[in-house]
Amino acid sequence: QAAARALGSERRARMLEVGGLSREQLLEYLRQHPSLDRLLASSRGRPEDLDELLESLPRDTDALLLQRMQALDVTARRALQALAVLGRPTSPDLVAGVVGAPVSDVAHALGQLVELRILARRLQNGELMFGFVRPHHQEVIAHHLAENERAALHHAVAVALEARGHDPADPLLAFHFLLGNQPQRGVRSALAACERLLLTFAYGTAVDLATRALPGASPEDRFELLGHLVEAQRLRGELRAALAAAEEMRALADDKRRPHVLRRIGELLAARGDHRAALDALEEALGALAALPDESEALPERALVLAA
Repeated sequence: QAAARALGSERRARMLEVGGLSREQLLEYLRQHPSLDRLLASSRGRPEDLDELLESLPRDTDALLLQRMQALDVTARRALQALAVLGRPTSPDLVAGVVGAPVSDVAHALGQLVELRILARRLQNGELMFGFVRPHHQEVIAHHLAENERAALHHAVAVALEARGHDPADPLLAFHFLLGNQPQRGVRSALAACERLLLTFAYGTAVDLATRALPGASPEDRFELLGHLVEAQRLRGELRAALAAAEEMRALADDKRRPHVLRRIGELLAARGDHRAALDALEEALGALAALPDESEALPERALVLAA
C-alpha cells in the first residue's frame, strides 16, 4: 500500500482499484451473460425450480474444483495432484513417472483435463507441457492434499527427476526430496545446491534450503550446511543469524576445524562492531591453532586469523 501511494503521487501515474463486483455490477453482468438463458430454460421460469438449482451450487469455486476432481478417474486425479505438487508446467512423461502410470494413460488423462478446461497445453522448447489454466487451482489442490500424500508426491517427484538425470545441484531436486517422506535423501543435493546458490547471489534461497536440510543431516553434513548458512546470512546482512549458525558450528567442530570456526565468529563480531568480543574469539583461535600437533597445517589458518 505504501508503494502504491508513492507511485500514485507521480504525475504520470494512474491508480486503478481492482476488486470484485458490487451487487449492482453483478446484476448487470448476469443480465448480459449467456448462462442466464440456460438458467431460465433449466428452471422453466418457475421460482421454486430456480431456487433448487441455485441451492445446489457449491459454496465457492474451490469446493466446485474439488467436487469436479472427485468425479475424475484415478489416473486423472493423480495427475492433477502431481501437477499441483510440481507447481509448474510439466511434460506427460514426468507426470507419468511421478504417479507410476503408463505415459499413454497419463497423456490421455491430461488431454481430458484440457477438454474440461482445468489444464492447458503449450509448447515449451519443442516439448508439450501441461499446466493449470488458473494458478489458483494448483494452490487449492496442493492445500487439500493430506500431509502424508503431499510428502509422498514430493518424494516421487524427486525420484522421477533423479531418474531422468536431473542436475543433482539443482535446488529443485533438493527441495522436493526435503519436502518428501525421506528428507535425508535431499541433504547432499541441498549441500551442492547451496554452493551454487551462493555463487549466483541467491542468498535467501540458500538460507531456506540449508535450514530445511538441517533436521535430517548427519553431524558432518550439518557442519557443512551451517557453514553455507553462515555465509548466506552474512551476505544478506543478517549478522545476528550468521553468528547463531556459527556458534552451532563451534559446538560441532573438532580440534582441527575449531580455529576456522572461531575466526569466522571473530570476523562476524567485528562486522557487528563488537571488537572486544571479536578479539577474544581470534585469540582463542590462535590458542587452538597452537595446540594442533601439525604446525604446517596450521600456518594458513594462522595467517588468516592474524589478518582478521
